[in-house]
Amino acid sequence: MLPHEIQNLSTPEKLQLVQDLWDDIASHAEDLVLSPDQEKELDLRLAVHENDPLSGIPWDQVRQKLHKNP
Repeated sequence: MLPHEIQNLSTPEKLQLVQDLWDDIASHAEDLVLSPDQEKELDLRLAVHENDPLSGIPWDQVRQKLHKNP
């Protein structure tokens, strides 16, 4: 599909296209490689969580806050 064709899609069709693309990417997740900086950041975040598991914020609270602040 060409970019100008995407512009002609309805919003539901665009959302479906995004979902289809995401599903395809997810089905080939093993092809994705993290950069050294990304790996370092994930390791850091995991260590912080493991040292203080209660320091995180439950997803329900995050979602609620996001919906309050557009």
